[in-house]
Amino acid sequence: MTAGSVSASLTSVSDAVDVTLHSPSTSQLSVEEKKRFLEAPATTNVALDGTATQSSTGDNSHTSDAANGIDGNRYDPSNVVHTENDQPDPWWKVTFNSMVLVDNVVFFNRGEHAGFTERAKDLIVEVLDSRGAVPVTVKTHQFSGVPPYGPSGVTFPFGVWGNEVKVSLEGENRLLNFYELEVYATPSDVPSPSPSDAPSPSPS
Repeated sequence: MTAGSVSASLTSVSDAVDVTLHSPSTSQLSVEEKKRFLEAPATTNVALDGTATQSSTGDNSHTSDAANGIDGNRYDPSNVVHTENDQPDPWWKVTFNSMVLVDNVVFFNRGEHAGFTERAKDLIVEVLDSRGAVPVTVKTHQFSGVPPYGPSGVTFPFGVWGNEVKVSLEGENRLLNFYELEVYATPSDVPSPSPSDAPSPSPS
């Protein structure tokens, strides 16, 4: 592979497709590479207008705040999501003001230091409908192993309705620590389903 090139691996998981970009260097991807991966007609990163929350804050400072995951800074090590160390089942989520039809979720993993990428091992991505009394998980995807440094995406070929996207880890003594989460949604004239019409959780 030549310098600056990008390879993509596609693995079908239920009706989601796991798309992982492998950059030959540890530096930030070029503008051309990011555009090729992320840009699609009629999609918008709706996470920028969402509200972020997380299970805990690592050091109670702005450098670890939940909002850092949706501020557009993909590779700033001083501006990351960071839950408490050694926490059971840590999570982070972004909530939207209305239902959106989610096409792609892009997770930007850390990796500027040894061991950082491993913090996201077996990361779980969920699209939820939380309008009812009990949130409904509409679709779940779990990465197999460790997402690499940089962007890793989950694509839903037919779109998934939801008003929250959540990332989490399972198990004791875990730490959720990443740069950014981007949620690309396609505008649609089709009305979103009501809470009573929301589909039952489906396995990934």
